[in-house]
Amino acid sequence: MAGPSVLILGPYAFEALGFAFRDLETGMETGWAEIKTAQGWDALQYLGPSKQTVSIKGVLHPEEFGGQAEKAGIEALAVSGVPVPLISLGGVVFGLFVVEDVDSRQDTFSGRGRARVDQYGIHLRRYPGITSGSVIGGAIRLFT
Repeated sequence: MAGPSVLILGPYAFEALGFAFRDLETGMETGWAEIKTAQGWDALQYLGPSKQTVSIKGVLHPEEFGGQAEKAGIEALAVSGVPVPLISLGGVVFGLFVVEDVDSRQDTFSGRGRARVDQYGIHLRRYPGITSGSVIGGAIRLFT
């Protein structure tokens, strides 16, 4: 029994049990150019958003609930370099993201050498490469 999906990254669903996560962290950076001025404070010019990130952290218990296949699939997404949508259960479409990296720390091994606990982190970065003529780009912009 996996339970309801609470977050979806491309074809992979994070669930209440199984491929679960415990922490979702988001961040955004914007750019500012500093312009020197005579006899006063330096001026700032807004350059716009420069980077949006999402970090998903969780703990898998593969022997009891599974989840390793989904994590391996997300690692394959990282290698492929394909942008995928990130959507929450509440219907929030975050946009298209690429997987920048996946880290893992395994412990508490069984007698067969399999990890009973796998703490992982998935680090995403927003993919801005949607063109205005793109069908998927138009659909994504409706929700972002």
